[in-house]
Amino acid sequence: MLSILAGESTSVHGPDEAIAWEYNNIKAVRIGDFKATWIIKPFGPAEWQVFDLSVDPGESNDVSSQHPELKERLISAWEEYADSVGVIPPDANALLE
Repeated sequence: MLSILAGESTSVHGPDEAIAWEYNNIKAVRIGDFKATWIIKPFGPAEWQVFDLSVDPGESNDVSSQHPELKERLISAWEEYADSVGVIPPDANALLE
């Protein structure tokens, strides 16, 4: 952050650094221009989707089938994040109630 404030950089994170988060049964991870999301039904498909934010900032075109290796890399990065911070997966049955 200091490098941005000093005008030495335009980004807080490196281009290959994974940034991941989860909230309210929604998972997301971003590396560079690509973002993967997993959104629970009925708000999403309850499966991982990948978006190229450089051409699709509205996240409307899932490109996961065109980039299967990238999809796996993003999912793996999210799982590493989840392990490192101790994410507790929700009870799937409770989500259906």
